[in-house]
Amino acid sequence: MLKYPVQRNLSNFIQEKNLVYFLLKIIFIIIWFTGLKNMARIPSTIVKYVRSLCAAKFFTSYLRVDARSTLVDWGGYSEHYGLKNLVIGQSVIEQVNFLEGLLPVTQTEILEFLRLESGHSAHVHIVPFQGEMWVLLFDATAEYEQQQMALQKTHELHLLLNQQSQLIRQLESAHNALLEEKRKLEVVMNLIPTSIPN
Repeated sequence: MLKYPVQRNLSNFIQEKNLVYFLLKIIFIIIWFTGLKNMARIPSTIVKYVRSLCAAKFFTSYLRVDARSTLVDWGGYSEHYGLKNLVIGQSVIEQVNFLEGLLPVTQTEILEFLRLESGHSAHVHIVPFQGEMWVLLFDATAEYEQQQMALQKTHELHLLLNQQSQLIRQLESAHNALLEEKRKLEVVMNLIPTSIPN
């Protein structure tokens, strides 16, 4: 299993999520001000540390699969995706349902917002490399939920616009009916003599 320099449980990780963003911003600021050519000056240990933070941020997990779709290795935050008790040397398709019909691949395949049995959403990248396939999972749960909220708000706005249009049509109909009644009253008023004889 892949080990990260910073080990933490899920609740601590979520509480420290802002720290991850802060560190990533610092690295990007360093890159921006020093330029890419000066990145070689950052020690490899620091680069590995930042990579581990990025991996933890996205709950990265991987499956390494051979050409016969046999699981060769796996690691990362696999339990986050409901991938438990995977057996190396056995068919990955029999162990990971969502891969059925997808393997083998000859070029990179990307599945966005795949909803998994664990309840999480993931961006799944299947990357062929040196005769094997790497299945990379990146957490997309928050992004999926934001997208769903945006869709829900769009749907609610559409419903409100439909209701507004219907109310406007009803008001126009009532207005037209009142105008017709006014016209009829004016006709009747014109028929009544203006002066009544004594």
